[in-house]
Amino acid sequence: MENKVLSWLEDEESRFIFQKRLEFNKTGNMSVFSEITDKYMPGFKNASQYNNLKDGIIDKAKGEDAVWVWGGGWFGKDLVWRLTKAGIKIQGIIDSDANKKAVFGNPTFLPGTVNFQKIGCLIISMWDGEIAKYCADQAVSQGMNPDHICYYRDYIVALYDPDQYFVDLIKYEEKECFVDAGVYDLQNSIRFAKECGKNHVKDFKIFAFEPDKIPYQNCVRIRDQYPEWDIKLFNKGLYSADTKLTFDAKIPGSSRIVENGGGLEQIETTRLDSVVKEKVTFIKMDIEGAELEALKGAQEIIRKYIPKLAICVYHKPEDILEIPCYIKELVPEYRLYLRHHSNYNGETVLYALPY
Repeated sequence: MENKVLSWLEDEESRFIFQKRLEFNKTGNMSVFSEITDKYMPGFKNASQYNNLKDGIIDKAKGEDAVWVWGGGWFGKDLVWRLTKAGIKIQGIIDSDANKKAVFGNPTFLPGTVNFQKIGCLIISMWDGEIAKYCADQAVSQGMNPDHICYYRDYIVALYDPDQYFVDLIKYEEKECFVDAGVYDLQNSIRFAKECGKNHVKDFKIFAFEPDKIPYQNCVRIRDQYPEWDIKLFNKGLYSADTKLTFDAKIPGSSRIVENGGGLEQIETTRLDSVVKEKVTFIKMDIEGAELEALKGAQEIIRKYIPKLAICVYHKPEDILEIPCYIKELVPEYRLYLRHHSNYNGETVLYALPY
């Protein structure tokens, strides 16, 4: 499958990004994104994500007998990899996922099973400040010395490409219909409308989907500031079925559908094919791992109209392979490009274009 996807990619930049993402999936080595940045995003070169890591977190951990990392997600994996590379022994990983048994060979423990009084250095890997503080408060309440807690987020600078989804590859039609899946703050819909203006497109409309109630309400307020634009907002998630699913909205901007979510809220989902009954010209999806299912729910529109697609392929390791294969199965004529829009492991987008 890897060779097949590689053969479909239209340019050297796409192939380089694809190979580096595969390397990251296999090793967890986030330095591959510095390679992408150095090669294709020169504006980021002097603002490395890890600008203080070597002199900061690694120095804090050196000489400690009991180093622990809280969080085994993306940033946690990168932190574990870098600490291990620096020769620092990690005693364990604290993670609330009972199914996660190890991170690069380091055992994981549920928070309630850890003796925090014996931890010499606790590094909290979560990016979200509120969650990081919650973890620290939990540790201190169980006897952890607060002076021995540090935060990974204090040592990284995350940078984003402002042209994400609206790269030079995108060409605009005389009439545009944009589907914005994963709206959050409506900024991509607003950017689309402005791009239409730049490209002299006067006839355009937007269908925007946001299942998280609070961001949705905020989007309604923002939308009402632009009465001249045709923006239809839906408090639903795009998926492969018209149904209700369990939803985790704990992290702003990263809310997602989950399988086993006792106590979490329920959201409505819909197929794009069920909602939009007109020609769609451009679909953007950033929906935290539900992209493939949402594409399945849009297959009729995609086959019939062959719209421009900008689909995030970084939320799940398999997305980089499965999503291109599914898109090519629907429309073999699509031309595929990959672009990376940050200096860390997020924001890799697959562009499928009909020209």
